[in-house]
Amino acid sequence: MDKDKKTEEDKKTEEDKKTETKQPEQKQETKAEPETKAETKQPEQKQVTNSSVEDAQTTVQIFGLFIFVWSVMGLIAFVWSIYCFGKKGTIFQKILGILMAMFLGPLFFFYYRYSPTYCK
Repeated sequence: MDKDKKTEEDKKTEEDKKTETKQPEQKQETKAEPETKAETKQPEQKQVTNSSVEDAQTTVQIFGLFIFVWSVMGLIAFVWSIYCFGKKGTIFQKILGILMAMFLGPLFFFYYRYSPTYCK
């Protein structure tokens, strides 16, 4: 009988141990669910961030191209105004042409085109 009692007690302790080991596993499983949800949300956030970064890079590239073209056209306008210094026109028109080329860049060409006596 003692053996029977011991085996029954052993069975109970084994069952208790199993339930104890199962409980933390269940807790881990419930903990694992929010982590997987968080993991699935993170790539979505990164995609939004990546697209906004790509949009910002595209905007910077377009703005940089605009600045580059504006600068090159301004340099051409300045050289053109120096060239026009030897042509017909009043001294005031010639100085105004150089100042416009220096400060307004490509907008100098409007003055060049629409001034009837400048650089003719």
